[in-house]
Amino acid sequence: MQVHTIDYLRACIHAFSDPYITTCYHHYTRDGNDYLGAFNRVPRHLRLIFIHAYQSYIWNKAVTRHIQAHGLSCVEGDLVWLGNHSPEELAQDSEIREEVARTGGDRASTGVDNSKIKALTAEDIAAGTYSIENLVIPLVGTKTILPVNDTGTYLNALLQEDGLSLEEFANAPPTYRLQGAYRHVIIRPGKFEYDLVQYSDPNAELAETELRALRKNKSCNISDATPGKDLLAVRLKFMLHAGSYATMLLRELTKQATDTMFQSTLTANSGGCGKALGSIKKRGEDMIAGDTDNEEGKNKRTRVEEQ
Repeated sequence: MQVHTIDYLRACIHAFSDPYITTCYHHYTRDGNDYLGAFNRVPRHLRLIFIHAYQSYIWNKAVTRHIQAHGLSCVEGDLVWLGNHSPEELAQDSEIREEVARTGGDRASTGVDNSKIKALTAEDIAAGTYSIENLVIPLVGTKTILPVNDTGTYLNALLQEDGLSLEEFANAPPTYRLQGAYRHVIIRPGKFEYDLVQYSDPNAELAETELRALRKNKSCNISDATPGKDLLAVRLKFMLHAGSYATMLLRELTKQATDTMFQSTLTANSGGCGKALGSIKKRGEDMIAGDTDNEEGKNKRTRVEEQ
């Protein structure tokens, strides 16, 4: 059965009552096949979220394909980053510059520095100079280059499946003309610490948050084990590059889902996540042992505390 666009939009209106979908629907029904015009009815910051989400979707597919095909090894044609600052930092700065340019300002410089990108040769692979931690895969855009190997071929194929190409990014309207960026396939968290906390209230806040500090609430001091505190939690502290997500690190540590519904179930069950503590402790010790980056300020990072 063929599902028409207008029927889909009408169904979305009834299902979600979203004002932006409603606006898109009315524009589409009035102006025919003006898809871009309908999409432009959505606020610009939300439209860019859609574009960034598509870039991330393509990136995640490419990373999955690379690891499935080559494991944790680099292969000829792969791209590695040679800069002193992480490409994630440059990408964050680039988004600010792009926003200034789109609103009428001058773009000082590009945040995509291809001079710091090296394509690995057969000699590099044989020498073993670079590892999976050096490997970057591009978020496709107007400035990024693709690896000349099966990963690059796969990225092009993904774009073609959606009727796109790299040229489409360059020829897009200015609002959607994103430069792209490079992302490391693997990020090692820095300054990783953990401690075990005994407590009795499943809803207790076990970490001092910035909000609590702003409100000048008294820091919760619950590290000492006392009778009646029959619940056990692991408290983590670590630092990540900009653009990396603490939820993904927690997912890899616990091998459990990080969505709100699942986490709420754990809280409701109180103590039902005890099996994950041993796994977290072991992986945390591995991370601490492998964290050789002790230079303060070497990389701009985001400090994250997770309960």
